[in-house]
Amino acid sequence: MSFVSRGPVARYRLRGTDDPEFVPRVFGQLARRGVVPAFAMVRRSAGLVGIQVEVAGLDERDAGILAESLRAHCLMVDVAVDFVGGG
Repeated sequence: MSFVSRGPVARYRLRGTDDPEFVPRVFGQLARRGVVPAFAMVRRSAGLVGIQVEVAGLDERDAGILAESLRAHCLMVDVAVDFVGGG
């Protein structure tokens, strides 16, 4: 399932440790930057928590800056970002 947008959407795929603080810290990072996800999904599996987040309205530069700030998180294992959709 994905959010449908007329413009490009930054899709983040995050994996972090299975810690109760991981999910609220990720969404807290987004909130501090004024980002409201168009779509979000959280799954827990094999000792990790996976989060997929889709954000409309970010250009490549801003999407990259957000990805770097998420990578710096101590509970983060992996961050990938790409763009889906188009204008």
